[in-house]
Amino acid sequence: MLNALVTLASLFVLGLAGLAMWQTLVANRAKVVAALQGRSQLAEATLATRPVRVRYATRAAPVRATVKPAAEWRVAA
Repeated sequence: MLNALVTLASLFVLGLAGLAMWQTLVANRAKVVAALQGRSQLAEATLATRPVRVRYATRAAPVRATVKPAAEWRVAA
């Protein structure tokens, strides 16, 4: 009995997912057809813009100072 209920629940969820996909396809039918014909919005040239210059200042990497352990530290270790 439990298997039948789980199967029905799974079929219901799959049906809802299929319905959502179908509604999305119907709403965007023109875009899908244009993309299949090679006329998608991404394939068309966008507005021509000139390149943007980005200026940045380089910073030198910090110099790490070596620390010599004190005699007391060596004894404690």
